[in-house]
Amino acid sequence: MIKIFKFLLNEFLYNGQLQLLSGASIVYISTLLLDRKPEFFPSFIIYLTFLIIHIHDRYRDVEIDKLTNAVRVKHLSTYLDKIPYLLFLIFAIILVIFFRFGNFLSFVFVITVITFGLLYPVFFKRLTKKVYFFKNIFVSSVYALLVYFPVIYYNLGATSLSHLLSIFIFLECFISQACLDIKDIESDKKEGFLTLPVLFGKEKTLSLLGYASLISLFAFLLSAARTSNLIGFLVIVNFFINQLIFLTLKKGKVLGFFIAPGKFFLWFIAILVVKIFKIWSI
Repeated sequence: MIKIFKFLLNEFLYNGQLQLLSGASIVYISTLLLDRKPEFFPSFIIYLTFLIIHIHDRYRDVEIDKLTNAVRVKHLSTYLDKIPYLLFLIFAIILVIFFRFGNFLSFVFVITVITFGLLYPVFFKRLTKKVYFFKNIFVSSVYALLVYFPVIYYNLGATSLSHLLSIFIFLECFISQACLDIKDIESDKKEGFLTLPVLFGKEKTLSLLGYASLISLFAFLLSAARTSNLIGFLVIVNFFINQLIFLTLKKGKVLGFFIAPGKFFLWFIAILVVKIFKIWSI
């Protein structure tokens, strides 16, 4: 039992589980915004979609990670030889779910996300050497598009609130990804990647992101003031999450690197707390 718990904890900490849960959380939040009761399978499909991309990415870069992230490689080595079979199993589960509950367009959406995710390290990553902040824009665009997955899954029309949430998620994902780039400044410099921390350094990057977070707070609060209590609530919650990330990174604490990829999952947790204790009408 202790070994199982330790394995699950290491999987959570070192294999991008917070990012996977963040993707699933966006689907949940977007569904709420469409005035529908969130269901398990749409979020689970996106979780599995991102799981395929992350496992493949870790599997592909295992030799590089031996030099930069030995702890993660040690955990991954416990099932490294089983990864090809695991990827096949996950994709098979996605197919079964779609056969039973999904529709063709939502399946195309998922296949497109998987394809672009698998192609990023093979093809798109090199563009980060030519296009400023390409990786941040690429990842943020994928997360922003997740807002529209429930729209396609339930055969609904996108609303102005869906568009507003998508723009908000793009900006906040960009901020999170820029924070995560801070830990890779030296390796990204050697690779020639044009990231925000490489161009401006840690301190200036955090200052710029702080200003961006403040602008985001006021801009989206004003936009959502008369239209959506949910978005207004998320904007406020998100601002405090950002401040916690910036504060911990300025102090050199690794906690910020765990919070940043799980930002949207923390939105989900905040919504659950509010719903359970009826603190806020959303």
